[in-house]
Amino acid sequence: MQATYYVRAYNHEGVAFDHISTWASLKYTRTINNVGSYELTLNYPYANKALWATDTIVELWRTASGTTYCDFVGFHRGWTDTLTDARRRLVTSRGVSLEHLIQRRRILYPAVTAQTLKSGPGETVIKEFVNENLGPGAGGTRIINGICPWLTIEADQLRGTDWFGQAAYVSLLDTIKDIGMATKVYFHITRIGVQAFQFGLMNPIIRPQVFSESANTLLTFDLARDAANVTAAVALGAEIGATRTAVSVVDPAALDSPWNLSETAIDVNMDTYNDLLQAAQTEVERGKASQSLTMRINPKTPAIYGVDYNLGDVLTTNIRGELLQQRLTSVSITVEEGRERLEHTFEAYP
Repeated sequence: MQATYYVRAYNHEGVAFDHISTWASLKYTRTINNVGSYELTLNYPYANKALWATDTIVELWRTASGTTYCDFVGFHRGWTDTLTDARRRLVTSRGVSLEHLIQRRRILYPAVTAQTLKSGPGETVIKEFVNENLGPGAGGTRIINGICPWLTIEADQLRGTDWFGQAAYVSLLDTIKDIGMATKVYFHITRIGVQAFQFGLMNPIIRPQVFSESANTLLTFDLARDAANVTAAVALGAEIGATRTAVSVVDPAALDSPWNLSETAIDVNMDTYNDLLQAAQTEVERGKASQSLTMRINPKTPAIYGVDYNLGDVLTTNIRGELLQQRLTSVSITVEEGRERLEHTFEAYP
């Protein structure tokens, strides 16, 4: 059975002012550790268009298998006015997920301070960076007061492997994405009240569901595997010349062929061995061999997205007889003329 949808819009005070259940098309994408997006295309004229201010809060609600839930929350960021070849006039609301709040900040503290030098479990470090640049702690000595209204930080549970490093004047989102990748933690922002948002970690679950070509639970797939593009990294300390500290990491993948040693060097501007080692390991991790699986889901499959599994969960895929455990990293949904199209993107787990 096809899922059904409706859209709610809220003003800056969190008061609902619009409810939409018919449209020309609805498209949205959710992605772990990144910014999602949506496009809602409506027939012109649209009476409430003038009420949609910058950062109008938009919720996309989905009903599947008798369960209704909010699948996407974001901000309206702009309109597109279109006249088609068929002389049909349309207006499209374009927006981003709540994680865009993170993208709007940089780490605005001087280097070699408590706000830029971090160590500890991945969750701890990420939440410190977010609190000090977006959350309640983003005032004080920060170059610009960056406190985001009504945003709180979930309590720290010390999840993830340890991370050591420094980040100053760089993108907050890019920084915590790298930390998340290195320490295996996955973050998001959720709406928890009328005027309340919370930054926290996702709680992925290993699910029993299997998506299989032979069982007709997937319609199409595209499985790509790529060799590592970095197999050795050198992290450089703060000195110059012959006295400059350098720590190197060589990945075993360098031996995959006689020619697979592929090097990079990065300026870290710190001299402790642990900081340099962590930086080199992060570069090698970023350049590792990758596997990506994109597939279109059969809407008649017994495993229902949003009910039986969700973004970030680990599922099993059977591709030409090869069983693979995969983490669901992105969900793209298109709804046109009452029909739903689901696409999933996976990465290898763990």
